[in-house]
Amino acid sequence: MPIPDTLPSTLPCAESLNEVSEIENADSSAVESVQFSPDGSKIVSGGASGTIKVWDAGTLELKWSKEFAHDGYVYSVVFSPDGKTIVSGSMDKTIKVWEMRPFLNSEWEEVDISAMPKNKYGCLCVGNVEIDHWYTRKNYWRNKVTGSNEKQQPNRGILELKTEKQNAHDCNVLSVVFAPDKRTIVSASGDIHRHGGSNTIKFWDATTLKLKTEKQNAHSSYIWSVALSPDGKTVVSGSADKRIKVWAYPCLPDNFRLYPSSIRTLITFSFMVLLAKGLSSDVVLEILKRTW
Repeated sequence: MPIPDTLPSTLPCAESLNEVSEIENADSSAVESVQFSPDGSKIVSGGASGTIKVWDAGTLELKWSKEFAHDGYVYSVVFSPDGKTIVSGSMDKTIKVWEMRPFLNSEWEEVDISAMPKNKYGCLCVGNVEIDHWYTRKNYWRNKVTGSNEKQQPNRGILELKTEKQNAHDCNVLSVVFAPDKRTIVSASGDIHRHGGSNTIKFWDATTLKLKTEKQNAHSSYIWSVALSPDGKTVVSGSADKRIKVWAYPCLPDNFRLYPSSIRTLITFSFMVLLAKGLSSDVVLEILKRTW
């Protein structure tokens, strides 16, 4: 069917939306955040139960799941630009980056708890398995590669924690997003900063979650949402103060101004190379002046 040269003058109204699929009880509590993967094949969800799940976008079949991913509401979950990892932000003040591992039956082993010591209540608690599970005296399943535990025999992929930043903000992490280059993660919160700042937007290294820079007092109230432009140079934020703000932030590697030591190192190296070529110091300084 050929694509029309012009779009219709009016878009379909909301009443014309047709429900394609639905999954009930997608979370044991409220579903706080959802997002499509970049290729549209998957949907990630974060819930008030602290659980993160990844669904097949066409069938809503559960493909990956991580119970107790956070110790509180998962307010925000997003895919990386390549769709291979997920970043999450939570009420527990942490930011976590997850890798989607495929299901391999050979990685799992059943652990017999019958011979394990129990407390005075006859209960055990192993890893992230709920205590009340042990009243049933059932075995659990351990992943021999990651060490994670599950109540029931797994039949789907797992989300493996790659890195995390505890106390990323002084309050709930309300929104997280990957930069288009996948090297930076932006987060927002409603902070009460110990040094007087509040309602902060922060920029993190996506691999190490080391803080790159931050903007304190970005809003006068909680920042509920942040997003980046496709080129990664502009950030937009929305807040409970009823404002939308747009911020300029140069993409790496153009933001050398944030790292003055990098400039000093590069200038020093250039100076040494030019001197080694037999040029006088006066000539070298003139070249550097014109270059920098």
